[in-house]
Amino acid sequence: MTELDELSSHIASLEIGSSVPLRSEFRMPLLGLGVYQVTKPETISACLAAFEAGYRHIDSAQVYRNEAGKLHYIQAPPGSS
Repeated sequence: MTELDELSSHIASLEIGSSVPLRSEFRMPLLGLGVYQVTKPETISACLAAFEAGYRHIDSAQVYRNEAGKLHYIQAPPGSS
């Protein structure tokens, strides 16, 4: 089996809940939603849909300048009122 075949096999077995252990007691999800070049309103709806679908990782960076959209969802998730 070549390295590419092995990598393809691992990718094919990924699920929404797949994660890897960190050096702490935490685990890091392997699949995440990327929000590069997404506007604030789109980020809010995308994060909502992603979390409802089972995602637990949002791939983001301060330089994207759309943190407010992610924080909006994290601070007040649906049904928390």
